[in-house]
Amino acid sequence: MCTDFSIKANNGDIIIGRSMELGIELDSELFFRSPHYEYDQCLSKNELTVLKAQEGLKLKSLNEIPAPENMHTWQGKYGFMAMNAFHCDIVAANGMNTEGLTTGTMVLALSQYQAAPKFDGKPDGRNAIYYPFLSTWILSNCQDCQDVIDGLTVDELTLAPGSTLTLASQNAVKDKLIVIDPFDEINPAFKFHFPVQDAKGNSIVLEFVDGKLHISDMKPIGVLTNDPVIAWQQANVLNNYAFINPVNLGLQGNNFSNQLIGQGSGFNGLPGSSTPIDRFVRASMMTNYAYSVADGIEATNLAFHILNTVDIPKGTSRESLEPETGKGEPISDYPQWITACDLTNRIFNIRMYQSPSVYSIDLNELAKNEGLYALDKTHYPLPVDKKVIPITDLVKASIQ
Repeated sequence: MCTDFSIKANNGDIIIGRSMELGIELDSELFFRSPHYEYDQCLSKNELTVLKAQEGLKLKSLNEIPAPENMHTWQGKYGFMAMNAFHCDIVAANGMNTEGLTTGTMVLALSQYQAAPKFDGKPDGRNAIYYPFLSTWILSNCQDCQDVIDGLTVDELTLAPGSTLTLASQNAVKDKLIVIDPFDEINPAFKFHFPVQDAKGNSIVLEFVDGKLHISDMKPIGVLTNDPVIAWQQANVLNNYAFINPVNLGLQGNNFSNQLIGQGSGFNGLPGSSTPIDRFVRASMMTNYAYSVADGIEATNLAFHILNTVDIPKGTSRESLEPETGKGEPISDYPQWITACDLTNRIFNIRMYQSPSVYSIDLNELAKNEGLYALDKTHYPLPVDKKVIPITDLVKASIQ
């Protein structure tokens, strides 16, 4: 489970709030890629070991899909930083590149990816990408959402009124990529759709339904969670929650007025569960009615406050009351980390579940003097030791 939303500050700064909720421990770390990095879709021994350790995972036969060494390879155009999973860089779970574009993976259990292309009756991987590598391809290749649309074989594009994005003609961009599924069986938590936002203010989601790629505008709502697909989620908010507003309820009748006691009655009826549908509604209303803010710094602060409203304390969204045999506690989805990406100023802010402290990384600074080249394949575990910041001595000093 995950929640994703956009905030635009009064000065034009674009901030993307994002949470990563999952019951399976991801052990995520930051990793980095420089511009012009050479990418393939082959897995190291360590990455293969990680995959094989996942329960219920089964790879397709080479009669159905191309072998990794026969898949599309590419040289990146842009550097980026991202959170990984299982100490491996198979998946860029959430990242931002040097052009101010962000993407990542979010659960969409109903996902069915495109069919593997064929050449002379055999699987052909020259223009194919395994879906776990899609977010890495986007971060390394795409400057904006239009680049994403142009580079993929898109079956359907749904845009909000006024959008400048277009679906290029079949001949406008050669060698469009097809996104395929390398797994015969896999835990539904590892089936993804992909939100993409850029520094120009565009906001789209890539969803693979019934073997076709549907790209949808996230505007005007600008929110994404999980199942069902975004079209249903958007219609639900627009059509079924007209009674939600930030103004306290009250009614003047013939003989007396009726006023509820306590603040916040305008949001009475806002759904409060951890389901994707309820989180979508909640994040939509919070972003829609929160006061506008001046700049990226204030918008980042607002993003973390909104992320707090969809927080899932560990144990409150679990599979069962009792743990499975041999396991310490029942599986429980919880926000392993949350981020607020400032796409305008290239600031990546992150908070881990184990600590309320927010850590900030300036991608512009890292990229200076080809600094990202020195960080290639570097993993950086986020610190979680700072739970609180004591200020007793500062208070004492202020009265001396």
